[in-house]
Amino acid sequence: MAGARVERKALSEELNTLRENMQTIATLSVQAIERAVAGLDSPDAAVVGDVSAIDREVYGLKERIVRNCVETIALHAPVAKDLRTITVALEVTTDLDRIGRYAKDIAESAHELHREGDGRESLPKLREMGSLTVGMIRTAVNAYLAGDATSVSHIHSDDDAVDRFHDELFQLIIDGMARRSVTPRTGAECILINRYLERLSDHAVNIGEWVVYLVTGERPVRLPRRPSPPPP
Repeated sequence: MAGARVERKALSEELNTLRENMQTIATLSVQAIERAVAGLDSPDAAVVGDVSAIDREVYGLKERIVRNCVETIALHAPVAKDLRTITVALEVTTDLDRIGRYAKDIAESAHELHREGDGRESLPKLREMGSLTVGMIRTAVNAYLAGDATSVSHIHSDDDAVDRFHDELFQLIIDGMARRSVTPRTGAECILINRYLERLSDHAVNIGEWVVYLVTGERPVRLPRRPSPPPP
């Protein structure tokens, strides 16, 4: 009996440490993407360095979390909700790490755009798309930290909106390049940022779905994306 209490206390301490680390990595990931998307409005070269530094922190913390989760499973053999907590942390950590990496990529591409001094047609829509994507990530991260599955109930419809932005913006960039109103370099950087934001929305959806699993024990089934209608 005493041994079981000691074991339970040790597991509880490991889970508390995991929660603290997840709070930190989640906060850093949100900071990274907020800073990167804000960089679309500013030619400040410091943005790239700031976001890169955060990305390195996120990656280092991810490695520590993964190592600690594996050790906790091996040493304490958690079951039921405890095991689900650890499993979800491993999955969410991967998404948060990717958010940090995409934030770094966006910051670098935005810096190149500002150096080119172009992007007049695409930047306003990229900013709007970026704002929606950052909102999705904040919602998903806050839901995870609070264990609140209801707050991510609309995340799939938000993802659909980002997908529409992606398709429309891609066509806008291609058309601009065809008219030569957008240089190849500017077009390439805008296409990259467009793609990064679309992928980030997918990671927000992943986190939202893992929150539902954490709370209910069931992962929602994602419906396949409907094809875009043909042009009139």
